[in-house]
Amino acid sequence: MNCKKCGAQIPDGAKFCPQCGTDNSSFSVNIDFSADAKNGVQFDGTVEENGKVRKISKKKGILGIVICAVIVAAVLVLINFSAIENFARKTFTSPSKYYAWVEQKYLGESVDDLADAYADYLIWSYTNASKSKGTGEISFKIEEAGKDLLSAAALSGVDLEWLDSGKIKYTVAMTDEALSLDLGLGINGLDILSLDALIAGGDRDGAAYARIPELSPMYLGFDLGFDPLENIFSGSLSFTSPFGSRVPYNDARPANMFTGMKISDLETIGKSLPSKETLKKIVKRYIRVALKQISGVKKSSKTLKAEGISERCTVLKVKVDSDTLIDIFEAWAKEIEKDKELKSVIEKVLKGLESTEIGAGIEDADADEILEELSDKLTEAADDIEKYPDYFISDEIEMAVYVDAKGKVRGRECTLGYEEIQIYTPHKGNKIGVEIVLDDLTITGKGKDNGGKITGEFSINVNENECVVINLTNFNTNTVLAGRLKGKAELSIGEDLVKTLQRNGMGSESVNVARMFDGYNLVFDFDTAPKSGTVKMELKNRKNSIVSMKTTFSRGNTGEIEMPADSKVVDIDTEAPMEGLSEWFDSFDTDKLVDKIEKLDLDSTVETVIVTLLEKPQQILSILPHIFGGGRVY
Repeated sequence: MNCKKCGAQIPDGAKFCPQCGTDNSSFSVNIDFSADAKNGVQFDGTVEENGKVRKISKKKGILGIVICAVIVAAVLVLINFSAIENFARKTFTSPSKYYAWVEQKYLGESVDDLADAYADYLIWSYTNASKSKGTGEISFKIEEAGKDLLSAAALSGVDLEWLDSGKIKYTVAMTDEALSLDLGLGINGLDILSLDALIAGGDRDGAAYARIPELSPMYLGFDLGFDPLENIFSGSLSFTSPFGSRVPYNDARPANMFTGMKISDLETIGKSLPSKETLKKIVKRYIRVALKQISGVKKSSKTLKAEGISERCTVLKVKVDSDTLIDIFEAWAKEIEKDKELKSVIEKVLKGLESTEIGAGIEDADADEILEELSDKLTEAADDIEKYPDYFISDEIEMAVYVDAKGKVRGRECTLGYEEIQIYTPHKGNKIGVEIVLDDLTITGKGKDNGGKITGEFSINVNENECVVINLTNFNTNTVLAGRLKGKAELSIGEDLVKTLQRNGMGSESVNVARMFDGYNLVFDFDTAPKSGTVKMELKNRKNSIVSMKTTFSRGNTGEIEMPADSKVVDIDTEAPMEGLSEWFDSFDTDKLVDKIEKLDLDSTVETVIVTLLEKPQQILSILPHIFGGGRVY
């Protein structure tokens, strides 16, 4: 073999040329150019690699080519599957069946999202009611532009220049035996004050405790007069204040079916509710049943336009009248009669209710009877519509649905009498135009849609006047119904609204409302999920930040909530409450808290009042009887 660069002879198996050092490793296919070749170039079944010749199977070579071709074809089909399926449905089925398929896809996605929210919020809250915990923090920071405003306010006698930042932290926990709340207040980076509060059920039956750890290790204790954990949905809820007066929740509220429900009952009910998968199957089935009753759909093509973006769509025109509603109700009635899955769900819920405090008499309920009654109600409704059609639906509901090449709904028009709703969202590539018309209210704008994440500027208009401008950045519209918010949203006052306020002279000469709002915007940054989340907020004047806020939260499970020892409680006797309060105040050690207050550099008058009350808390005793004593507090 010769070097491909200098032509020097290279020993067999050598990789580099001994003369010039060029890398001569190679892979070559041997082609037969002999005169005996019948069809021009012939493959002799060998390859040469790094100077070595080896034979390969012709079958393996052909098989490899076929496999590659199949893979490429499969990838192309997968990429365009939605378009291929939509084309087949649109071309080879009737307009009514095509419309049913489109709506099933559209509504099915919404059902999936709502079922996720149902499982993540309702089911979780119920099944974890006796062991749930939530924590969070709300914090703020005064930015440079905000400090300028505080300096200006100080000139008018309101001194808040000392304020830089603040936060409130909380933890709420609940079991079937107790409820606890911990609060913490921080200012300018200092943890100033906190509160520990507890309400006990079970053996302590309505005892309440509260303490301020920075002032005293002792809890203030008093009796509520009832167990809130056993009467969470009570028809008449009231408790005794530390000063002997009754504090009603609502005396006149009548008892209801949930009266007497315990926290543990919520868990039992939660475990008996259908799973999200079962719920999705049932709801989607009744959607399919309803859509099958819609006929006479007309199909055409039209270019959908909004804010300079246009998209060619298939238009499906649908009419729903009293006869259609009758068909839907009667079809639902028949489906319910034979729905074994729905029957199973009802039986499970009834069984769960039987074991709760509110289940008295529920053992006599029968799933078949419930389904029969529900079916009869739907049949009666269908009969009523047939007898009095104008009462239920005076005009036909006319709807036009715009469907893109992949079967996605890009627009709707719905008309009922004089009322009309228009929703247009045409796409061109990843560009999206939006035009929503609800009588005098319109929402318009355009931007980019990257897999449901919207970036763009949109305005809310009333009578063609721009009132609010919303700028979205990667705002995920796919997860909103599932209870998850992700992305940024910036809100500002529209130019037309500012001009209208100015034209109408809103505000005095010194404080003009239009001038106050002009140039201000509010920025939200969402990143939330069922179990945790963060929401950031920033108030800006044009590009200058005034104040920033941040809220974080999380949820989970808690262990046993520990009650304070009797030796750590100062009980209040409702017959002589002042004695207990006086004893509690005597346990205060205010030195550390006073030091923190002094570090805040408050207005001297405010600081003096706070420090005086902390150092002489007995003065508070002269105020409390006037607030709580004798009368009823609402």
